[in-house]
Amino acid sequence: VLEMGMSAKGEIEYLAKIACPDVAVITNIGTSHIGNLGSREAIRDAKMEICKGLKKGGVLILNGDEPLLAGIEGAMYVALHNPKADCFVDNIFEGEHGTAFDLVIRGERFECITIPTVGEHNVINAAFAWLVGTVLGIGEFQMRRGLMKFKNVGMRQSVYVTNGRVVIEDCYNASPESMTASLKVLSAMAKQREKRSVAVLGDMRELGDFSKVEHGKIGKIVADEKIEVLITFGKDAEEIANIALQYGMNSENVYTFSDAEDIATLGKALTRIVKKGDIILFKASRALSLERAIAYLK
Repeated sequence: VLEMGMSAKGEIEYLAKIACPDVAVITNIGTSHIGNLGSREAIRDAKMEICKGLKKGGVLILNGDEPLLAGIEGAMYVALHNPKADCFVDNIFEGEHGTAFDLVIRGERFECITIPTVGEHNVINAAFAWLVGTVLGIGEFQMRRGLMKFKNVGMRQSVYVTNGRVVIEDCYNASPESMTASLKVLSAMAKQREKRSVAVLGDMRELGDFSKVEHGKIGKIVADEKIEVLITFGKDAEEIANIALQYGMNSENVYTFSDAEDIATLGKALTRIVKKGDIILFKASRALSLERAIAYLK
């Protein structure tokens, strides 16, 4: 399994022609690197370069909820919201320790598949994995067992307890889509456990002219998800706080730290702001190395 990253046109084509994949998967078309590429359509085109390396007779699997990927001949589709997709997710149930869901693959239903994590983004990723496994002839029992053993890798929504506080360490990178997903996970966990939610959010980089708008959208989501405490880190991330306040967040629970080089001030403030029992999300672009702030809580 190879993950192909890109930040400009031509990079996926270069990698795909080296790898010559049997199966190519595009999980979504987001806004990461939109500052370089200029539009979501251009991002789609750059990701679709993977087809230029796909082996003859290879399988292309796409997100069936994304209009920019609709109607591509020969592709198979995975979806949360489009029941006409080849693989459709149904009956999602989130518990404290994981998620159960059904998959309907071309009319055949597979009930109560479980993963030991929460968040719709994890569910659709599991559905992509299941469809890839089906294409490659892996048995149902093996796929169920594999998904039940799933673990997040370092700094990608890793959840652990430190000094009586639950930390969601998601500091590997950040885009508007991944930050939205992480905030929804934070909100769900806090509600399930009846604990206070704290979001420590840093700059999302490489958004170019779209930066202010996209950070502002995150501020609205913070307010909509009723996150109780918001702490921003970096100049761009201040717009998250500004918009969260506009949408009714209590100013007494909003803290901004503009200097993305000064991790010590943020870290020391966290020790004052955060309480035992809180659930705290840390999320920012890799350039900020936000995991350094967690050391102060440890």
